Amino acid sequence: MEALAAVIAQRVGKHKQPPKLRAIKTPKPTVIDSITRDSILRRIRWLRDQYNLGCLIEQATFNTPGIDCLEDAELIALHREMEDARECCVEGVSIEEAGFIRNIAIQD
Repeated sequence: MEALAAVIAQRVGKHKQPPKLRAIKTPKPTVIDSITRDSILRRIRWLRDQYNLGCLIEQATFNTPGIDCLEDAELIALHREMEDARECCVEGVSIEEAGFIRNIAIQD
């Protein structure tokens, strides 16, 4: 039992490196107020969950921490795009066929 405890303590000790943290700044309101911004964020998350549109969020937030860090104009554009994609889902049109999926590869 003591040998097992020593092995576990040794393995736990190896992984005690401090996490790498970075500061994430939320954008300052420029176009919309905080209540409207919160409503848009809730609607985007609802659309993601109800219509499986997470790929559009991933595309819009490529190389950023997440939707909470998008500037107002970017957030509004994402919301509009997701509402249009929702209509495609309801009508049975693939979002890829409708042109919502873009190449987001980093260009050198």
